[in-house]
Amino acid sequence: MGGIKKRLWEGMIYAAIACIVSLGLVAASIGEVRELPFSPEELARLERGKVVFSLVETRISDDKQSSVLTGSVLIRHPPEVIWEVLNHTEREKEWIPYLKESTVVSDKWPTPSTRVTVTDYKFSAYTIKVYYSLVREYDYEAKTIKAYMDRTRPHKYFVDIQAGWNFYPYQDGIIFQYYSDSKLTVNLPKFISRRLAKRQLAAGIAAVRKRCDYIAEEMRH
Repeated sequence: MGGIKKRLWEGMIYAAIACIVSLGLVAASIGEVRELPFSPEELARLERGKVVFSLVETRISDDKQSSVLTGSVLIRHPPEVIWEVLNHTEREKEWIPYLKESTVVSDKWPTPSTRVTVTDYKFSAYTIKVYYSLVREYDYEAKTIKAYMDRTRPHKYFVDIQAGWNFYPYQDGIIFQYYSDSKLTVNLPKFISRRLAKRQLAAGIAAVRKRCDYIAEEMRH
């Protein structure tokens, strides 16, 4: 039973990281022309619908580690579809693994076109719980979103979060590049953490792509 609970706990941590990635910041305006940071081999994989993935882990201390996750996928939809998906956080529970609660605790409009929210996230499976809060800064004119961990709110297993989404127009769609740098109060064996991280990130990316497909269909009718 202990081994099962440990694997569930590890899966929870990386499901939360995958969620962070999917809720990260937009580093540039959607649709902005940018140089592609991918090799020909990686572009070929993206064109076939594959995920280009990387994980770099650094042990900070005996009880802390940094996990940097990057995953990219080609979404064959226009920028309007992507923004529509990002702009509806109330539906996240439908497609983010292990997410039990997402509660907006603050929602302010500094200007008519900018919005700042704070959202509490809780993940749980059996007796294992992971939670943290994210601040989002929306700019509705520039179509950008920034998000980062609110360390003044309750959190468990996370020390800090820096996350991002990069967008690269390519062919008839856009390449999403998901990025997350998380500081965690846990040290996992690399072969376990890499497998879990890749699986959870791939699941998160697939969920976002599926959501884009659904929204695109809705917008056509």
